[in-house]
Amino acid sequence: MRVPPPVATKASGFTLLELLIAMSLIIIAVVPLTNVIWSGLRTAATSSHRTDAFAIAARETEGLHADPYALVGFYGDQAAAPWKSNPTVVIGSCSVSCLQPFAPLILPVATAVIAGVTYSIARYLYWADAQGLNNASTSTTFAQAYKATTIIVGWIDVSGHHTLEQDSIVYPGGLGLYAGPGGSSAPTTSTTVPPLPPGAPALALADLQPASPQDQQEIDLKIIPPLTGGAVDGYYVQWSTDLIFPAPAQSPQLPPTSTSYAIQGLAAATTYFVRVFAGNATGQSPYSLVLPAITAPVVVVTTTVLPSTTVLPSTTVPFVTTIPTTTIPTTTIPPTTTTTVACTLGAFTITTSTTGKTYLNKNGTMSENVILNLTVNGACPWLATVVSVLHGTLTSDPASPYLLVGLPTGGQWSATVSSSGQAGWSVGTHDMTIILQGRATAVTHGLLTCAWKAPGQRSSSSTTC
Repeated sequence: MRVPPPVATKASGFTLLELLIAMSLIIIAVVPLTNVIWSGLRTAATSSHRTDAFAIAARETEGLHADPYALVGFYGDQAAAPWKSNPTVVIGSCSVSCLQPFAPLILPVATAVIAGVTYSIARYLYWADAQGLNNASTSTTFAQAYKATTIIVGWIDVSGHHTLEQDSIVYPGGLGLYAGPGGSSAPTTSTTVPPLPPGAPALALADLQPASPQDQQEIDLKIIPPLTGGAVDGYYVQWSTDLIFPAPAQSPQLPPTSTSYAIQGLAAATTYFVRVFAGNATGQSPYSLVLPAITAPVVVVTTTVLPSTTVLPSTTVPFVTTIPTTTIPTTTIPPTTTTTVACTLGAFTITTSTTGKTYLNKNGTMSENVILNLTVNGACPWLATVVSVLHGTLTSDPASPYLLVGLPTGGQWSATVSSSGQAGWSVGTHDMTIILQGRATAVTHGLLTCAWKAPGQRSSSSTTC
């Protein structure tokens, strides 16, 4: 039988030349679109970052509005830059370097991290003038009529460096007619101060002399009035042998003019923790920093009774002759000098897995314990503590302050903060300050706490996450 030849079909496919021509056409069409796609992605990323920056600026502005008007400003020892030609609002001479240590409510600069992008925050608080009519209906420039704020947020992304500025004002509503510079001084014009609770007072030990018998059951304190807030109506002193103050003993209400207080009826050779707070009709102040104090040990006085001696009757010896006197040269013995090495604080280190920073777990708890080490030189009879707060706030970290333990003769004092698995640690820098004798020292370090990141994504730098 004769087999017919195969018949060619239309499904035989492209030739190699046709395939190359098709790929060339696709490349010619797609390559010009690449820049368009990349530009669109950059624009979308920049828009997203600008939205985040706007949210940060709005948050910062509302935070300034939420602070008491009298506390909106910088302290003299803060590096607050003026805004253009406007004078900076200064609300006090100093903050932590004053007798009363406290953290300023507002700091000039800060940072925020959102989705891996670090945003710099600059805060400006300055006086602004106002134009208006005075009581004589004459146009007048009222100098420093209100406080103005400017928040500048900056960031860097794939499209370059960007900044966003948000301006606002802070005015104390309800304070009555303006009576500042340039205003009317008529008797009917008055400005009232909004009611505020007092700021935190401070404590110091009053008796720094060698232990006396009453020191066995008494601690003498100095009360340092608050530098901020409303007027004080009274003080209350609390003390406890537990640093947490679960059930503290408390003094009666002390007059607002009080500058000292003696806690009596205490146990000898015992460590007590003392704090004070103030109050008025508006509310209670924050507690002062905790002051550790040790009562003196019991002094046992031993009396030795000597045996009685029989005194023989005196016998009169007749005078025979005079013995010439001989002058013996005197030798001056220099007095013995005892030198006591003063208590000084040396290096302060914070030990974590990565020096200078630590990370939170996925659930927001701390991933490790924090170890505090302090070098103490000389004899230090007073305990040292570390107060830890989130930078730029008054928010204390969990279980702060931390008690450093060491020999009173000096050496290394340390404390282990049981922070592993502990909640309440915010992302950001935590300021840790050494407190000695109830006052803040110049020994301060910061611990950067970062949000959770996978180990491969963590920065090796101690200052960035």
